[in-house]
Amino acid sequence: MAGDIRGTGCSLTSPHLLFFAPTNIRTFEPGAAGAFVTQKGGSGKTTLAACVAVAAAGSGEKVIALDFDLQGSLTRWGQRRAANSPCKIAIEQFETARLGRLGAILHRLDDAGFTLAIFDTPGVDSEAAQVVAGAADLCLLPARPTVFDIEAVADTFRAAYFGNRGAAFILNQCPPTPRSARATDAAQKLAQLGVLAEPMIAARID
Repeated sequence: MAGDIRGTGCSLTSPHLLFFAPTNIRTFEPGAAGAFVTQKGGSGKTTLAACVAVAAAGSGEKVIALDFDLQGSLTRWGQRRAANSPCKIAIEQFETARLGRLGAILHRLDDAGFTLAIFDTPGVDSEAAQVVAGAADLCLLPARPTVFDIEAVADTFRAAYFGNRGAAFILNQCPPTPRSARATDAAQKLAQLGVLAEPMIAARID
């Protein structure tokens, strides 16, 4: 379903909406925050967060990516990036001890000129994920086309919806074959729950 993002009053094609397709970045007003959240590990949150950060920076946004996952995968990715990478992105590990100050920290980032903050969260129902989801302008909920993922992401969506947060699903790691029945069935189930961002993202086979 392409329509209003619940809790925001914006549509997926709104000029002020953060749309996380890697080749089509649109943003909220400066200082926006988007979070990748789901209770299921392995859904691709970190990879999507990294791709979106690069695409947004390439389109002119001043981006900071905050890594709330203790595994630190996004932070390590940032450390591996070459210093001369054309798209400059600030990446920082965010410790649990600072969760209570997240709102104030976001205000300071806004004052520092950052136009977009991207949050990568743990793949569990943790305090960090709940706090981040409450602070984000939009929660992006990745899911693979499996029953387990759809069930887990549905629970996350309900929490975001009842918390009056904007939320949209991303169907990730789909079979690369055209018109995959498994991906199509998963897309239909997610669209019945809320907004499904397009396009579906295929798994890399190389």
